[in-house]
Amino acid sequence: DDATGISGWRLVDGGADAGICQLRREGTAALIGCSLLPAARGRGIGTAVFAGLARFGYQELGLTEVAGEVEEDNTGSIKALTNAGYVRTDEYTKVLDNGRVAEVLRYAAPREIAAG
Repeated sequence: DDATGISGWRLVDGGADAGICQLRREGTAALIGCSLLPAARGRGIGTAVFAGLARFGYQELGLTEVAGEVEEDNTGSIKALTNAGYVRTDEYTKVLDNGRVAEVLRYAAPREIAAG
């Protein structure tokens, strides 16, 4: 964790790069994200990463909320978040870091995920 509150990890599966994930702290809450390489998609890696980030955030960091934002047409990430136990809590329009405007869905991890 640096001064920005962002922690990131390289994902490796079977010795091969699989993607990256991050956790960005915002006070006692965090926004999480994951980007998988095409060869790593559809294999449950995203689900495992999202569940692991929730457990890490709640158990190790003592956060009060762990949530992810996903564009509404990103069906792979939506499936991974819901398979990991996250619940859709909001929908809004957001200006992304690249300046593009997108419809975004917010998914929050129930604290019960930390027990799993």
